[in-house]
Order: sequence, then C-alpha cells, then structure tokens
Amino acid sequence: MKISLHIIILFTLLILFSCKEASKKKGETTEPQIEVPKQLAKTKDSLINKKSTAPPKHNEHYYVSSKSGIKYRDKPKGKIIGEFPLNTHLKVLDNTGLTDSSKIDGKNVDGKWLGVEKDQDTVYVLNTFLSYSFTYSDIKLYYTRPYYKEQNGDTRTSFLNLSDTFFQNTYTETRDWERKLILLDNDLKNDTIRLNSEQRNKFLEKVNVNDSSKIFIYELEKDTVHTYRIQDLPLIACINIYFNGRGYEKNEYDYEFGFDLGKSYTGSYDNLVYIGKQNPFQLGKRKLIEWQEVEDGRFPISSNNDNGTIRSTFLYSLNNFQYFLQKPKEKNDYYHLAVFDKTLDTIVFEKHYYSSEGISLNHLNNHEIQSQYTGAIFKNKPPIIYGFTIHSFDCPVIEFIDKRELIIPILCDNRH
Repeated sequence: MKISLHIIILFTLLILFSCKEASKKKGETTEPQIEVPKQLAKTKDSLINKKSTAPPKHNEHYYVSSKSGIKYRDKPKGKIIGEFPLNTHLKVLDNTGLTDSSKIDGKNVDGKWLGVEKDQDTVYVLNTFLSYSFTYSDIKLYYTRPYYKEQNGDTRTSFLNLSDTFFQNTYTETRDWERKLILLDNDLKNDTIRLNSEQRNKFLEKVNVNDSSKIFIYELEKDTVHTYRIQDLPLIACINIYFNGRGYEKNEYDYEFGFDLGKSYTGSYDNLVYIGKQNPFQLGKRKLIEWQEVEDGRFPISSNNDNGTIRSTFLYSLNNFQYFLQKPKEKNDYYHLAVFDKTLDTIVFEKHYYSSEGISLNHLNNHEIQSQYTGAIFKNKPPIIYGFTIHSFDCPVIEFIDKRELIIPILCDNRH
C-alpha cells in the first residue's frame, strides 16, 4: 500500500514538472521576435528593453535688437564673417555656455555665445544683442476714422481713437478691465460720454499728451497735412462697435477714448495721425506706386518655380530705387517685393506678403481704395513701404526701405 502511494506521488510530480517545462518552452516560442539590423546588434538590449525618455528638442528663437545690427562669427570669439541686420529672426542651434563681454552704451555687459542658423551652416553671436520680441519704433501713429453718434448720416463726425495707448498705459493686470479709472457709474448708462475737466486731465496724463500739443493728420490721398490744437477739441468715450450689450453690464473697457473732431475734418479714410509739438510729415515726397508689367527675368531674385506656378512681374522706379514685385498670374495669394538700390548695386529691402484669415492683399494699381505708397513722407527718414495689405484683425505698420529704420506700428484699436 505504501509502495503504491509512493508511485502515485512520484508520477504526479513528474507530470507537474513536464507541464512547467512545456509552458516555459511555449512562452519562448510565442514571444514576438524583434529584427535588429547588424549595425545595431550591440545595442539590441537597449532598443528592446528601454524606451527613450529624452524630451523633444525645442530651439530658442530671438530677434536682433541692435539698431546697427550684429556681427556673426565662424566660432565663439572667432573671425567675423558677416552681419545680421536689426530685427533679423534667429534660430538657436548651439548654446555653447561660453561667456564674453561687449560694450553697450559705453558699459561692459556679459553675454553668452550662441550658435544660430545661417543658411545651411551655424554661425555665432553674443546674446547681449538679442531679444525675444520684435523691436518697433516708439513713434505713435493713429488713424482718424468716421464716427456716428446716431444712426443717421447727419451725425457723422471724425474721431481720433487713442484707446490703444490709454489701455496699454493703464491696464497692467488681467482683470483691470473691471475697474473704472475715468468713467463714473452714471456714465455707463450712455453710449457716448463727453469727459469733464477732471476726467480729461486723467486721460491726457495716461496717454502722455497735454493741451499744448497738436494733432497732425497727414492725408495720404491728397498729400496734405491738417493741424488741430488739443485744447480746442473735446474728449469723448464712445461705446465700442463690437459691444453687443447682452449678458453683462458695460464697463470702461467697452468704450473707445479719443478726440471728437466733429465735422472739422472731412478728409479721406486713408490718413496717418501724429500728436506732438512739431509736424513730422513733409509734403511733396509721397509717391503712389504705378506698377508696370515687365519680363519675369528682370526680377532680381531667383524664384523656385518647381510647382509650375505662372508668375507676373512688375516694376516701379523712383530716383535710384527699383521696386520689383512678383505674384501668381491668376491669383493674389502672395506678393514678393524686392527693392534694388542702383547706387549701392544691391537689394536693400525684400519681403513676402501673404493673405490669411485676417489679412488680404491690396490689389495693384487700384486707386479706388488704399493703394501702395512710397516716398520720404517723414522728415529725416528714408522712403516708406506701405499699403500692400488690408487688415481685419490687427493693425498695419509703416515700413522703410532702409531696414535699419525701426518699423512704426499704427495704433488702430482693432478690438473684436
């Protein structure tokens, strides 16, 4: 009886051991096989058993902030091989960690050497001359626009909107729009408010304007300047045209603040406005660009036309400058503008203008609406580049042929 029991136990153990081995072999034969190239055979274990935890590389981007541009070198502290102009967009490829000093306004400032992308190569610059943001001129330009106090044509007046400057200088926190610096509770019952003397003084202080200043309206269409004294003009706040009045009460940010010119200014829609002591505009220099179609081969920059797009090329000449523009023949998808200086024998300005959701391209030689302008309309400044785009969601800018001259943004209070 004992012998039989021993035999049964031994037989059971043999069966369990056999099942375990079979299960092990079965697992080995069904495991997915990863085929590794021979050149990676040594790293097979790391490829199979380890997943990469390194984050994707994100390059830093900067703009050149020095008005005179910056020199770039073949290596940190190396040989100077070229120069980037003001506001050139740079992509960082190599953060060397090496430091150096340079002079800014006569003072030694420490900086780091960065390797940035130039064509298909890496060149090196000091980050003391770089900024995260584009550098604009501190000159403030505005528009004068029609304003309707009521819903009929008899109340059409001209309105100089200074809201961009006011809110930028006043609202520093995200919830500042809830407060009232100028308006009173009773004011908010009205769509148009004439500011009293106390409100007026507060507003002028915020926009850095005083009653001794003047308003200079330069009318592009007629090449004329209209001048007004600040002390003669009422200050008003009028409800923003995009305010729908539903769901919440009005607050100060729902208004546009500026000068009511009444019917004293009846000029064109296309104007530039400056507020200050002296008139910055000069007459007789504004030129309306009249484009003439020329052979494509005259465009001074070689174009990649592999996609088969048929292009048209246009030319306009002014003094020593030749303005070349190239666009698709059938559409206004983009403009490629290049300005060639015959005296310097080089291209001094180049830019692509594209249409988008909020930007459309202005038609060429269409003088019924805003057109392209050039010429030295500002005293002591180079010729402008203006009128190639029409903006719905932001504001246009004044560019100059000389890229060293800072771009002037137009403050149009384009709130939606």
